[in-house]
Order: sequence, then structure tokens, then C-alpha cells
Amino acid sequence: FARDPDAVARRIMRLIGEDPEPSLTNGTNTVVIDNAHAIQANPVRFHHGPMPISPDEQWRAQMPPRDRLITTLLTYPLLARFDYDARR
Repeated sequence: FARDPDAVARRIMRLIGEDPEPSLTNGTNTVVIDNAHAIQANPVRFHHGPMPISPDEQWRAQMPPRDRLITTLLTYPLLARFDYDARR
């Protein structure tokens, strides 16, 4: 999603039988969050206005190798199903 939010949003809209919006981010990888965004426990639930969409890569440097291995092993069937590269 973070690499191409517009394409993913259009794909989801088609999947649920809705007409895809022309653009979620207008090509900027930024969405505008309004007052209706109130998902409980979401750390950005109080943020309003423009919000950039970007991949979260921080875990790659901070997660201990043992934890990464365990997580990969436990989620491998889903990684393969959704075509994720487990070696990254």
C-alpha cells in the first residue's frame, strides 16, 4: 500500500464492487485525514490534515534477528500467499 496507495485503493474499490476514485492521494502519496478518523488505538487517530503515506522500515534495523526469524517462520504461509519476499 505504501509504495502505490492510489493503485491499491483502486484495486480494493473494484474488489468490493465500487467505482474506483480517480486518486486517493492525487499522486502525492499524501492523504487528508478528516475529523471522522477515530480508529481506537491507532496512534494517529488525533491527527487531522495532510498525512504522508510511506513504508515503515524502522523495524528492519531494530528487530533482533531471532525475532525476525520467528516472525518469518510463523507467517511464512501468508508471506507466500500474498507474494511477499521472505528474504527481505
